[in-house]
Amino acid sequence: MKFKQSLGLTLAALTAACQIAAYTVPVLAKGNTTENTSISAQAEEKSGENEASSGASTNTPSAGPTTGSSTSSSTTASSPDREIPTIILSAGEGQTTPEYTSGEKKTLTVQVKNTGSVTANRVTIIPVLGATTDEWPFEITNIDNNQELGDIESGKSADISYDLTARADVESKYYKLTFKIQYNDGKYQYTNDKYFFVKMTGNTEAPDGGDGSEIPGGDLSGGGSFDYGDSSGGGISNGDSSESTNGSVPRVIITGFSTNPSEVKAGDDFTLNITIKNTSKKTAVKNMVFVFDAPTEGTDAATTAASFLPVSGANSIYKDEIKANSETTISIDLNAKSDLVQKPYSIDVSMKYEDKDAQQYDSTSSVSIPVKQDPRFEFSTINVSPASIQVGEDANVNCSLYNLGKIKLYNVKAKLEGPGVNCPETFVGNVESGATATIDLMATGETSTAGPQPMQLVCSYEDADGNVTTVKQEVTLEIMEAMMGDEGEMEMMTTMEAENPGLPWKIIIPAAIGALVLIIVVIVILKKKKAKLNDELF
Repeated sequence: MKFKQSLGLTLAALTAACQIAAYTVPVLAKGNTTENTSISAQAEEKSGENEASSGASTNTPSAGPTTGSSTSSSTTASSPDREIPTIILSAGEGQTTPEYTSGEKKTLTVQVKNTGSVTANRVTIIPVLGATTDEWPFEITNIDNNQELGDIESGKSADISYDLTARADVESKYYKLTFKIQYNDGKYQYTNDKYFFVKMTGNTEAPDGGDGSEIPGGDLSGGGSFDYGDSSGGGISNGDSSESTNGSVPRVIITGFSTNPSEVKAGDDFTLNITIKNTSKKTAVKNMVFVFDAPTEGTDAATTAASFLPVSGANSIYKDEIKANSETTISIDLNAKSDLVQKPYSIDVSMKYEDKDAQQYDSTSSVSIPVKQDPRFEFSTINVSPASIQVGEDANVNCSLYNLGKIKLYNVKAKLEGPGVNCPETFVGNVESGATATIDLMATGETSTAGPQPMQLVCSYEDADGNVTTVKQEVTLEIMEAMMGDEGEMEMMTTMEAENPGLPWKIIIPAAIGALVLIIVVIVILKKKKAKLNDELF
């Protein structure tokens, strides 16, 4: 009896010792996990927490020789402090979303970067292909699309390129491209999936209820940040549709517009033609009412009014029906307010419509119409001084330019043109609305004219679009032959002196003596009168 008890205690002690050894050996063999895989597996059967904690790893390592290409979900050989290389996949450094159109062929460059702390060995990239367009939007031309990049050191990157042709049936939306990456760190093999998006423009639209402009939900792992640009288009803005009850919304949008005449001027009538499309591929819309609403413009109560007024007085249009995936055009005659500033003006278009079940929907869109103003200006009286000049002399031409319109005159220039005159072009500058500019020119006569001749004051300016306009004003100027100058006058005087010699000395001397005697007599007479006057006073 005592022997049996002793034997039982001995067996229990041996069992406990074996269990302790089973837990201790994997710890001691941490540096040689390949040789102790079976022992670790025994330990895993007794401790489930190790397997649960390692299963959350992003990279999936597999124990065993590194020469194999197969992958496994087992994590029994990994240790908590192991440095695992991380691979990030992106479509080019700093590159925006790749874009393709239906049937287009071009090269897609993919950058693979190792952001881990150790070298990633034997990196292989495998695109995850699919038979359907949603799975892989490109034509499958090669059987083997795997690409080996070799080793990628920590912090380094490598590029791979694929010559891809977009399928003919792609829709206008974003597609996700998934790539499988395989690599090892010298002991373990890793496999993980990375993906990014490409933007496709196709001949077919996205299914009803969405326009394909949003990227599907998910993590852009390795994709980096992408800039999809501005989704607003030109002079058209389409808002969201709202329905009175829950359900799929047939969207009605504005796809384009035109005006007749093409250039809308303030104060003129024009016709606005708007193209409306029912984007739903299965639901027709009917009983449609379109209401046009223009913004109010004006500086005071007397001039405040809508920027565009309907000629007929009614701002609404009725349309019976637009079939599924169809377009129609509606037109309205409008008048542009005469005092509008030259700029684009928005018109809101409210749409109310129903589906076949009489469910009501509301939608709002807008179009932006540029309005032009005609320039309006006047010249003051044009002064030409002097009105008659000789060849080689200058005449001053000056006047004032009054900008009476509502637009700015840019790069105003002026010059005088006409027979026998030379006048360089003068830059006046920009003239604001309501401002006055001075035109001051100097014109030089080069050849004589047969009396006063009409000349042209030529003035040019540019509008906001850079279009040049030229106007002319008529003035009169006479250019005569040059008369004899100063040298000719001196020669004439010399000739006259030679022809008319001075008076003879026999006449000059007696005349001088006589004048002297006369002066002396006058002085004597004045002195005598002065003396006599003094005697009478005293």
